[in-house]
Amino acid sequence: MAIRDENSSSEELLRDSRYHRKALASDPHTSHLSTDLQPAEKGLQAARTAREAAEDRRADDLAVLTRTDYLLDERLRTVELDVLKAVNRDREAAAYKAVFPKGLAALTAMRGEEEARAAQAVAAAVRRHLPALADGHAEEMEKLASATAAAEQAWTLADEAVQAAFEEERSARRELVRRLRQNEGALLSLFPGKRGLVRTFFRPARPSRANGKAPAA
Repeated sequence: MAIRDENSSSEELLRDSRYHRKALASDPHTSHLSTDLQPAEKGLQAARTAREAAEDRRADDLAVLTRTDYLLDERLRTVELDVLKAVNRDREAAAYKAVFPKGLAALTAMRGEEEARAAQAVAAAVRRHLPALADGHAEEMEKLASATAAAEQAWTLADEAVQAAFEEERSARRELVRRLRQNEGALLSLFPGKRGLVRTFFRPARPSRANGKAPAA
């Protein structure tokens, strides 16, 4: 019997476990092995659910990060347009260089905390060199910078939570595989020399409709 290892998906291993558990429960000589399997199966179900929930949270946080990043980029583009108007579109002007020392593209290529720090520097430079523009832009830039930094931090923590949840799920898979293999050994002891009989307790790797038989569930 080929028992899948922990590199198989949780879905496949849980299907294997349910099939095996039902087969064991159907025979009074093996039903006790069914009871022993349940904790490992439930453990994997819980770990899979936790990992899926962590992935959902990470997706939610990515949506917020993407939006805040976009809004900050748009604000920086608007600021640059107004700065250019103030310096007669001269990118070599001292005021422009003070606000955008590396140009706009270098800023909008950033994301999260890195862009937040750069945007805060832009806001400070606008206040210092072009105070007439500060009221319309500086405070909003600072708010958006704080929002995108917080969004990146939330996404980073969520991503770390996904990795931790995945490791927990792999551990739960290993435990279920261990139980399945342990039961295989117990069945071979219960039914010595009857590998064909023992095989019926395990879900076929590739169900077949040969001879008009329906595939195993």
